[in-house]
Amino acid sequence: MDEGARAKILNEGQGANRYKYQSFSARVSQLKIKITRQVGLKDSGTVTTGSFFNDALVEWKELNLSTPFVNFALEVRNYCQTLPQLLYHKEQVVDLIVKNINEGNVLALEPILDLTTQLAKDLDEELFPYLDKLLTAILPLVEFHDVKVIEWTFNCIASLFKKYSEQLRKDLGPTFKLVAPYLGEDNAQKPYIRNFAAESFSYLIRKAPVDHLKVILVYILSQLHDSPTENFEEGIAKLLFETVKLVGNQFQHRGVDVVLREVVRALKQEQGIEATDKSLYVNTTFRVLCKTLVLMVHYSTKEHFKGVCEMLLAELTLSLDTTTTSKNAERQWLNIAELLALLNVCVSVRKASRIDDFGKLYEKTLKVSTLILAPNSQAPPLVVQEMMKLASSLLAFSPLESVFFPGGLLLESIYQHEDVAIVLAFSISLINLKWKHYTQVLLPHIIKYCSVHWGPQHSYQIIVFLATLLTSDVLTLTPGMVAATVDENGLIKFPNKKSSSNKKQTSKDEPTEHIVDGILSLLFQPCNWSSEAQFLSHMKLDEEDNMAISRIALITAALSIVPHISLPFSSATEAILNLVHSLLQTLSKEDQSITLQKRAFVQGSAMATLHILLGEAIEILAVVSERAGQAGAKLLANHWDLIIKDGLCNYGSNEVVLRGVAKYCVILKERYNTLLQELKLVLAVFVLHNANINIHYTRVLCSNEGEKLFSTDTLREIYPRLEKNINSLQHRRRLHTLQILSSFKVIPFEDKDAPQKAPPQQDIFAQCLAIEDVDVTVETYRDKTMQIRKLNTMISSGRVNAFYKTAAMRLSLGILTINFRPLWADATTLLVKNAELYPEAFWELLFGEIKRFEDEMLLVESGLSAQAIAKYRAIQNQFDLTRGDKESKKKGISFDCPTFMKIRLSNASAFSITDSSKQGMALVMHFIKVYAPEADRLDYWSYYGLILKTLAEAPQIAEMRNRQLIQVFLNFIKQEYEPAWSRKDEHDPDEDEQVEDAVEMMKILPKTAKATKERLHLFLGLFAKFKNPKQTYESSTLHNLYLHLLTIGDAPLQTLALNCLYTFKSPALVPYQDNLRNLLDDVKFRDELSTFIIADSESSSIGALHRDEVMPIIIRLLYGCMIVRKGKGSAKAGMSARRKAILTALGGCSTKDLGFFISLMLEPFDVGTAGIQVGRFVFLQDKSIEPGPVGALRKQIGFLSILEDVVKMLGAHVVPFIPQLLDAIMCMVNQAQERIDKEIGDHSALGTDEGSIEILQIKQLKDIRQLGIKRITEIFNLPISTFSFEPYVPAMFESFLDRRVGRLDTESTQAPSAMMELFATWAGRKEYVLFLVKYNNQVLEKLYSCLSAKKVRDSVVSMVLGITEDILGHCFEEQDNDDKPLTHQVLIPYTDCLLDNLEIVLSKNSGDAKFGKDLFTKREISILSQIAAYVKN
Repeated sequence: MDEGARAKILNEGQGANRYKYQSFSARVSQLKIKITRQVGLKDSGTVTTGSFFNDALVEWKELNLSTPFVNFALEVRNYCQTLPQLLYHKEQVVDLIVKNINEGNVLALEPILDLTTQLAKDLDEELFPYLDKLLTAILPLVEFHDVKVIEWTFNCIASLFKKYSEQLRKDLGPTFKLVAPYLGEDNAQKPYIRNFAAESFSYLIRKAPVDHLKVILVYILSQLHDSPTENFEEGIAKLLFETVKLVGNQFQHRGVDVVLREVVRALKQEQGIEATDKSLYVNTTFRVLCKTLVLMVHYSTKEHFKGVCEMLLAELTLSLDTTTTSKNAERQWLNIAELLALLNVCVSVRKASRIDDFGKLYEKTLKVSTLILAPNSQAPPLVVQEMMKLASSLLAFSPLESVFFPGGLLLESIYQHEDVAIVLAFSISLINLKWKHYTQVLLPHIIKYCSVHWGPQHSYQIIVFLATLLTSDVLTLTPGMVAATVDENGLIKFPNKKSSSNKKQTSKDEPTEHIVDGILSLLFQPCNWSSEAQFLSHMKLDEEDNMAISRIALITAALSIVPHISLPFSSATEAILNLVHSLLQTLSKEDQSITLQKRAFVQGSAMATLHILLGEAIEILAVVSERAGQAGAKLLANHWDLIIKDGLCNYGSNEVVLRGVAKYCVILKERYNTLLQELKLVLAVFVLHNANINIHYTRVLCSNEGEKLFSTDTLREIYPRLEKNINSLQHRRRLHTLQILSSFKVIPFEDKDAPQKAPPQQDIFAQCLAIEDVDVTVETYRDKTMQIRKLNTMISSGRVNAFYKTAAMRLSLGILTINFRPLWADATTLLVKNAELYPEAFWELLFGEIKRFEDEMLLVESGLSAQAIAKYRAIQNQFDLTRGDKESKKKGISFDCPTFMKIRLSNASAFSITDSSKQGMALVMHFIKVYAPEADRLDYWSYYGLILKTLAEAPQIAEMRNRQLIQVFLNFIKQEYEPAWSRKDEHDPDEDEQVEDAVEMMKILPKTAKATKERLHLFLGLFAKFKNPKQTYESSTLHNLYLHLLTIGDAPLQTLALNCLYTFKSPALVPYQDNLRNLLDDVKFRDELSTFIIADSESSSIGALHRDEVMPIIIRLLYGCMIVRKGKGSAKAGMSARRKAILTALGGCSTKDLGFFISLMLEPFDVGTAGIQVGRFVFLQDKSIEPGPVGALRKQIGFLSILEDVVKMLGAHVVPFIPQLLDAIMCMVNQAQERIDKEIGDHSALGTDEGSIEILQIKQLKDIRQLGIKRITEIFNLPISTFSFEPYVPAMFESFLDRRVGRLDTESTQAPSAMMELFATWAGRKEYVLFLVKYNNQVLEKLYSCLSAKKVRDSVVSMVLGITEDILGHCFEEQDNDDKPLTHQVLIPYTDCLLDNLEIVLSKNSGDAKFGKDLFTKREISILSQIAAYVKN
């Protein structure tokens, strides 16, 4: 039975639906292999006929009536009537079972597999020689996609294993070789198959003797080494797990102490493995052990997992106590590393919840650390790394009492190690794990260690580490906390002098620089900032190792440390100010212009990295000064010009500079407000006591200096420099700019008629900040819209100073850049409200945004490049500690857990950061972290479209300034729309547009056909709202463009163009507006076409006075409806029916109207100077002019396809236009033929890619040639007698017929070609017959030769016979005439050729029984009889 035809299995459930469908995976997960049960129908073990097999066969014959099983039962019943008979015929019975299993019929598998187990019960050891044969047949059944079959199969296998376990356990190798492919050896098995195979085979391993057990385990591991695949590793791990586990979350004592221990010892005895991290983690035995331990941790409990830990600790003790020699030293160290890693798995999985005694683990880890961290230790780095990983896991998950002791001893040992990179990596791993005791336990060790090891050799590593630590949230440092390592402000205190505990660090040759002084000295060191910025801007992040150290990134990391450590205020501010002065001095000399030059690390300005460093320095200066109280505020105030005028006003487009200055302004403003409040309090106290004090200084500081800094005059000065940031494409740029601007005093509204009690002033910047400060999420967007509406209310009140007139509009534009549609409506409403109040500002702002799109450079904002940010995010995702392992669960078996994944990622990240060869990359990654790139995704064209939609909400403003807007629109039509549609005409719009988009996406503005079309719609939607378009700029050009767009096969575009035409308010169009709209409505189209009569008659629905103006528009609309294609899957039948309905309606129109329709069809094509010259058609009348292309290939194919329906439906109505149609068709076919000849000749010289493109073009050219000849044939078939085709026929032969006539009898044997149909048409009309012989005397010869061609089809023979019959008929009509031109020119000269080919055909068919009876033979004999009258020889 076919798998797909099997009945679906339903699962009984609860609720209204008693039965619920279960997926295959769900049903598989519920299967259980019952290896211990008694298999068979007869559970009692009693027999009736003396044979279990025979009894089961009798019962199954009643239960299973499927044809396959009935046939099997009939065959096997003669061999199993009694047990002796079954024993004698055992080989035949086994063969029958194997044969039926191999047939794989699902309906018979259950009874046959059950009978196999019954046969084993009957024959016992007699069946064992056939076991391999049976297993070979049964095992492939597990791959059936049927849950029941899988269950029957594995239960049968398990029963056979149980039955013959005594025989099999002595040598399990051959059996394992049979099962190995289903454990994943071929890397193609499903997880559930591997699981069931492991469950089945594990029974045999558990029963194996100890001596045989070692052999089979070694054999299994050797097989794994030969096929080291992930699936096979998981299969073996599952096999070992099933071997050692018991019910109730317990493990077999023999399984842990023998099976697992043997695997561990096998791992320790493997040779040829290097003591490196890479070699360890690719070792298949080690990986299998790790996966096995993970499964055991998931399955067990703390009480039952204790034995596993004790076994691993015992093996570790054995390795530590083993005498190390020069020969086995590396292997011994590797053994220790392997066991440490295995213990780390036990601790890491499930957060060490299965560890019963942490003390033993700490004790053993401490012993290892004492051994390998000793000064004279020869331990390789791998052992140290694995010990550090285990130590970090123990500290992270053990209880606090264990952390203090014996964990404190372990930490003392670790932080005495001289390898700075490894110790710092250990510290970072606990940062990554967000260890809650980090501040209390680890920070003192870190401070001491960094102070001792600070020096030229390790300074970069320590800076990277401290920057990572202090910018994380793992430390909990608060002002006032009591700790020896923290001052009263919650800052880290480093010792004033280096510790003298380490002799190496106190040597006379090495300087004893204090770590704080060292960090500050970096800020004082002179640097060529310009060259450093150029170096960093071109830095590629592809190669992480041995990357050069960037001075800018290093200084940025050092700056990140400064605000978190205790240091003298004057020294810190002096260093930071020195850095700021140095940066500003360099930037003032450098070119800050934005370019489109591609750089690896930055975009826009090459100095963007210096801008980021400058902003970070300003922010750190503000933070450091904040803690200094009044002295800090005074210092910040004294450097106002430096920060605001030199920094902000010149480099305020960088978001990090804005962030730093915003922090500066907020701190200074808060300090000013605090002092002002204190002043008021002091004044109140002294006034109360009539005291006379000198408060001049405080009054000046608070009133004069503070008010001057944040005065309205200063605001007016800096706002023009920052206003563009408010509508920036970046959220942070908008936010920080508004934070700065809202710090200044509010400029009051000047009301001449102000009441005595004036209402409070409207703080527009504060409200804008409130809007921008709300995150854009589904949960909070309503809060944001409410804030936008509040701003709208403030603007609508009219009590806002004109100074703020652009602020709300710019913020609204910034909101429109957010890819969150629910915000757009309120932002647009706010813009429209501002347009009512400030129309000039509204227009200048929105039109300025539109103009930005004409130069991509105006859209670029300086910052880090997309490539650098992508690399940063890729590394963040690689070490993303918040994500769980995607492979943590596979079909119900957990080979990993999120905690274990987190541990591995944290360790990998930590060792990567401190690796000396990756210091450059670590510093650059920290620099990007300081930049804090956002995940904004800006759709530029969506923003552009929203601007146009906003203008459409205020069309009167756009119409008043239409000249500028229409110039932009006409440039768009010329530079983007027309080229895009030209490319679309040349290529398939569905296939090629994807390739085009992929190429264009590398630019700032992706100019795709889809985006271009959407913009055209938006422009037309705006113009459709103009009130007086006749007075607009280039109104006649626009009117002609609208008329042209009516012919585009796009109903929405035609509707928009029609609406734009209506704005001209033509009296002739007004009565028919609804009718024309209905023609573009798919639902109303048919009804409108039938009721709206456009025929030129008395019953016409169009008035005679309106007809000249209305009919061209109607014809344009109908032509557009004819060529429209609704999509790639549009039904051709529907398109054809639509065309026929339109052509039927046009059939009653006047010749003038039809002529206009034909001219629309021919408009896209240029035939040059082709035409009749001296009574003969020529393709080029002026030989000095180089012929150009007729038109796009796709348009030519479309024209020729539509022309078929036009000729068919209009018939004789097209006769007046035959010359124009023939001119176009002839030029198309001629040019197609010439290009085919040329490109086929050049094809061999093309490459593979170019050749594939040319092949597509050749196919299109062949289609044009074929369709063109067919359309010529249809025109010849028209019932006309007045038109002469004589001038065109010679050109046809010269251009495209002569080239193919010679191959007619070889190319036209399978079906009548278009050329053969043309010749048949000529033969059918007496006035055209001479064309067959007049210009090429081979035409009839080749046609007749088709009769005797090899494998010629009947349709071809029938057409050639028809041509012959037509010629004979014409000759018969002129037999009474004296002059017989057709007989003498067409028939007699080619009679011999015709007779020769007829002879061959008749001779070939003479032996056929149907000869003389079938239609072809009768026609051939009839032709022979007619020819006889003209034969004289």
